Amino acid sequence: MIAAYKAIAKHKLRTAKGLLKHYWPSYLGILLGVVFLGSRLIAAIGQIGLARPPTPAYIPYLPALLIVMNGYRLWGQTPVIRINAATLHYLYHTGHFQRILLLKYLWSLVKNLLAALVSAGLISGFRQPEFVTYTVLLTLYLYAGVISAWLSYHGKGRQRRITLVVYLVMSAGLLMPNAVLRFAGVGGGTLAALYMLYRLPHLNLARYYQDLFRLDQNMAYVSRYDLAQMLQTTAEYAANRRRRLLLHHLPLNRSNALFLKSCITTVRTDPRIWTILISLLLFSTLLYRTSLFAGIPVLGDPASATPISVLLIMTVYANMGELLQRQMQTMLNKQRLGLFLPMEQRQIVFAYIAWGSLLNLGLTISVGCLMASNAIYLMAFYILYSAIYAFNMHCVVGANRAMRSLQKVIRILQVLIGFLIVA
Repeated sequence: MIAAYKAIAKHKLRTAKGLLKHYWPSYLGILLGVVFLGSRLIAAIGQIGLARPPTPAYIPYLPALLIVMNGYRLWGQTPVIRINAATLHYLYHTGHFQRILLLKYLWSLVKNLLAALVSAGLISGFRQPEFVTYTVLLTLYLYAGVISAWLSYHGKGRQRRITLVVYLVMSAGLLMPNAVLRFAGVGGGTLAALYMLYRLPHLNLARYYQDLFRLDQNMAYVSRYDLAQMLQTTAEYAANRRRRLLLHHLPLNRSNALFLKSCITTVRTDPRIWTILISLLLFSTLLYRTSLFAGIPVLGDPASATPISVLLIMTVYANMGELLQRQMQTMLNKQRLGLFLPMEQRQIVFAYIAWGSLLNLGLTISVGCLMASNAIYLMAFYILYSAIYAFNMHCVVGANRAMRSLQKVIRILQVLIGFLIVA
């Protein structure tokens, strides 16, 4: 069976060769960034610490972001543990498959440990012994989230309900004010998840093989830089994707139909977009609150780091607003082309303003927690930004030359009020 391991390694090397051949500038930039941030993070752990320690009132909200991430894993439709489809086909009924799966479990543990180190540093300010305590706690929580998502992916009915209960117990424990209760909730949930993993009777082979085959096929197209096949595969996946949340699952009536539709459309946005937006938020947090970039021109200067952080944050707000504007314009265009909607144009606009205001509220709370913002200034920012957002949505409807000029002024004003976040 040594030939099987050689075939797996050969496939990975061949795929990596294609990726490096076509995307080497991007990988080089990522490598340099990881090396630099890693070295600065190690220096920060060695007593540099956060330039602005987090406000104690915000500490419970920071783990809440990790709770959302674990929830996304749990309800995700792709496997969190991935292997090659051919490996699953040929080695599933052998002991080699279990060894490969064990290596995947260990690699997932290492990745979650690294994520826990960064998260614990943001929560504790790299101060001992809180940093070590949060690192252990968050490692257990994140890794148990991976196991729960893996069990939910292969399970049905009762097993999925149990994983949901485990997730809720761990999440409640993570938010407990007492350290003993936190470790009891998270540790108990981790032990339960590990026990369920040990007792897992079998994998959902049909679903697992289908998803792995699609992922491998897409990766092959990417490594060959076959744009036509990449776009075709993406379109086919989007059309055939399993939808767990549909409009008829919700309590519909005439007054909330558009609001609920806007919610579902936003939830179905490409996960890569959310990944980019979250990355921008985390980068702005590191730039503003840490000394990781000390010594780098412009980024390492506190005088320029603050406006750059604000600009990155407002870029996230602008992109979320653009997503909602496109959804609203699509709905209005369909109405103009003859789609019957039992509501006026102003009701459509108001539905997207209401949903956008809720999204902006959640984003503002998250940004305030990450940036350790003053609560009063943060509230003032939200009120002003919501008013500007509502006015901008009305400007989109009246798309003439004067309104387009006014929108440019609105964008500048949005960036200026963003400085209230760091006031």
